[in-house]
Amino acid sequence: MGSTNWQEQNADPRMDKLTPDKRCLCRECGEFFNSVKGFTLHRYTGADGARLCRTISDLEGRGWFLDKDGFWRTERMPGTAISGRRRHE
Repeated sequence: MGSTNWQEQNADPRMDKLTPDKRCLCRECGEFFNSVKGFTLHRYTGADGARLCRTISDLEGRGWFLDKDGFWRTERMPGTAISGRRRHE
C-alpha cells in the first residue's frame, strides 16, 4: 500500500468506529467488517496457498451486506442494509 492510500484510509470516518474486539479493517482489500468473524470469513486460501480476500460480488452472493455505517455484515438485521457498492470486483 502506498502512503496516499493509508492517508485516505485514516481520513475515512469509519476509522473512528473500529474497535479491537469487534470491528475490523482489512489492510489487504481496504474493506471494513462489523465483526472479527466477518473479517476472518472474508479471507480464504487460494489454490497456490496464498491468502486472498473475497470479492464484493462473492460477499454479496453469500448474503453479506453493508450496514448503515459502511461495515460488511454476515447476518441481516432489519433496516441495516444499504444498496450500492464500490471498490474492487
